[in-house]
Amino acid sequence: MNILQLTSSMAVSFRDSNLSEQNKIQYARTLGDLCFHHKTPVQDTAVKQGCVEPLLSLIQKSRNPVAISAYYFALGQLAFNNEFSSTAIVSWKDLIPVLQTGLNSNNFELEILSLRLATNSAANVWPQQHLFFPLIPKIVACISDPKKPIELRADCVGFINVLSYNKDCHDFLLKNNVIYPLVEIVKSEDIRLECTTAAIALANLTGDETTISLSDYSYIAVSLVECFQSTLLFSDYPVNSGLYFTAWKVSMSLTNICRKVENRKILRSAGLVDLLKKALLDRKKHPKPEQLTKYSLQLLWYLSSEN
Repeated sequence: MNILQLTSSMAVSFRDSNLSEQNKIQYARTLGDLCFHHKTPVQDTAVKQGCVEPLLSLIQKSRNPVAISAYYFALGQLAFNNEFSSTAIVSWKDLIPVLQTGLNSNNFELEILSLRLATNSAANVWPQQHLFFPLIPKIVACISDPKKPIELRADCVGFINVLSYNKDCHDFLLKNNVIYPLVEIVKSEDIRLECTTAAIALANLTGDETTISLSDYSYIAVSLVECFQSTLLFSDYPVNSGLYFTAWKVSMSLTNICRKVENRKILRSAGLVDLLKKALLDRKKHPKPEQLTKYSLQLLWYLSSEN
């Protein structure tokens, strides 16, 4: 039996009422691992076999945190960087209550895994991102709470970052007072809290009126450029974090940051100009090359001027 045949067999099994919960837990973990290692072929096969609704239903019905954790993990890996899978997940009518089950559980593992499912799904379905608005008050409160685990707060920053690229989400995010906690994360310059991600989200949300002054945060300036470089290399940032950014999105955020004149010299010194030239040369290798070209040229124009 090859990997796709195994995937099909497991995907169908989640609908089998005679299969034990322990077997379903094992299958969910294996499916998540296969998605992580083999990506699109496994993800698409599993979704086509109809595993999304049964997995989400199992989360609703189960009272076993170990089982719920396995189902969240499988769904989160199905959604990762896959529009087809994410669309299927977001189309399920009770998705938000299922996510809230994890976020409100006071169980660290369930909080993290439900949040990652939300983030991975939302990243691929811009027109449906408004469906995730009910989660935002809880997520903003988590970012603001220093008593919460660092990893959880960092993942909350990642979720806000995903929505921050979409201007249709800005009003709701701003009404939920997301700016102050993001500023505090940036001020911390703590890489464990995804301070670079927070700076990008802040730049997206404030736009022409960006509040980020890179002269105050020397680490952030360097990390923003390193983050953009990672997108050109198709690598994660920070290294070994498993967190991936997209070139055109980061260039859009940097464009907002460069609207503040004092930031331009700092980003020039950090080596951004050479990276933008590489981005333009390699633009066809990246998603939305026309957007990458637009923002790269705008950045080069900003960086060529002191005013």
